[in-house]
Amino acid sequence: MAAADAVGNALTTALAEALGKGLETVTVAAAEGTVAGQRMVRLGLVAIAVCRPLPFDEATTPNMLDILFADTKGGC
Repeated sequence: MAAADAVGNALTTALAEALGKGLETVTVAAAEGTVAGQRMVRLGLVAIAVCRPLPFDEATTPNMLDILFADTKGGC
């Protein structure tokens, strides 16, 4: 996860510099929120895998897109 933090930090810095000082605060906050949300989804998937009494089979293993679109599919 440390590598993802470094990539997220580099992404937020580059995005803020590209959009200029006026939007820097909003851009950085939005990018950091996106990276934090992505980390939480990954952590949740790891927690599900660790706490689940039986392993998932390959067809039903949840991934980030499943979590992202669970609301629109009527899940979660």
